[in-house]
Amino acid sequence: MRLSYLPALLTIALAPLAHAAEPEEHVCGWYENPMPRVINLIDHDGSWKVATSDGYSAPGQKPVFRSSQWVRTNGDYGYGCACLSGDMDEQTHTVNAITSATPRTLAACRADTSLREPSGLKGKNVVGAIVM
Repeated sequence: MRLSYLPALLTIALAPLAHAAEPEEHVCGWYENPMPRVINLIDHDGSWKVATSDGYSAPGQKPVFRSSQWVRTNGDYGYGCACLSGDMDEQTHTVNAITSATPRTLAACRADTSLREPSGLKGKNVVGAIVM
């Protein structure tokens, strides 16, 4: 009789191993924050939703840009170049969680020919910084 519990105990004990963590994903591109609560990262595969106006915001630290890394397009809102690592949903292009966020120089994204600079504002004066 005692052995009848063995399969159930093994299932419970091994369940965490069946759900091993997915490998962390890494995306780099234009980090665009055009208005309050709206953030997208645009890479060579398209636009990744980081935060939306309906209240969604990926948990985790957002990148903090120096003034030389941020182009203002609407008050303090604008865009910079960044890399995000974490849990990404490739089907919906949603960032589910951020484990690391690294700002990059504007030149890094401008040098990547697979990326198109947001709003066609290449060369616009870079002023201010964003802290999220």
